[in-house]
Amino acid sequence: MKHIHCALCGKDDARPVLTLSYDMHLHCPTQKFYLVQCKNCELYYLDPQPTWQELAPYYSAEYPSYLAGQPMFSESRVYNALRRLKRAIPGHSEPAKSPPDLVTDSPHKKVLDYGCGNGQYLRSLRQKHPNWELYGFDIEENEAARKSDEGISMLLGPSNLPFSKFPPNSFDLINLSHVAEHLPDPNETLTGLRKLLKEYGELIIEVPNIETIKFKIFGKYFSNLDAPRHLYHYSPKTLSALCEKNGLKIKSVRVFGTTKSTVRSLYNVLGIRKRTLNRFLYIFIDKGTRLIGEKRINTEGLRLICTK
Repeated sequence: MKHIHCALCGKDDARPVLTLSYDMHLHCPTQKFYLVQCKNCELYYLDPQPTWQELAPYYSAEYPSYLAGQPMFSESRVYNALRRLKRAIPGHSEPAKSPPDLVTDSPHKKVLDYGCGNGQYLRSLRQKHPNWELYGFDIEENEAARKSDEGISMLLGPSNLPFSKFPPNSFDLINLSHVAEHLPDPNETLTGLRKLLKEYGELIIEVPNIETIKFKIFGKYFSNLDAPRHLYHYSPKTLSALCEKNGLKIKSVRVFGTTKSTVRSLYNVLGIRKRTLNRFLYIFIDKGTRLIGEKRINTEGLRLICTK
């Protein structure tokens, strides 16, 4: 563990917020981690910060982001029977599924998914845009990335590998989905990715949003804290400032969310350690959220689109 200064403003003046003492995903050995907030710029982060040697056990092959095709809900015979009954009602039809949230169509684009996890994002791009040039990058411990599909080039290695592998101005699109919160040095990564971006290219960043009512309600049990893997926690203000500090221009900012994090946070409160969610509990909370005001409650996700 090492003491660090704020990655956004560089000051060493943070207030303690929470003590986080267990891993909510892999249930690694109990250890205390400390969430603090910079008094100057309001960035949240872990201090002291774990070294990579200390973090490595928390990125085993069982880490959910590395597992492909994992179900969201547990099997329920009752739910499945009710769904079949609903389908049998005359005039009923299933709602059409929305297509993946993909960038504007183009005959050819070169794309880098930095921190590609199990490669799902790249596979969805390949299905819609078979002529695009697709690259994925992740750390060496991610065995799932080694099993890349045809048409997707995978790189595995240290966090700075893509910066030496590709020349400047290489990519039309760089995806950084739920990665920035894991980075020991987010400034180094954002600066490096900016150089790889073409003049009119886009860098899409998605992270958990610490400025959500769910954090205020659940505190240390809020599922998106995910200590110690999440080293930093961003709000729209702090993530925008960090991007601008590293030479990026903010094109758009959006907050979003789902009931999934609410149920997972409730599981944490109750000490339930399951990867899948109960469908009935999810539906009950989801309907209640919609009645109260979904846009005010489901705000635990944050998405920025940046350019050079």
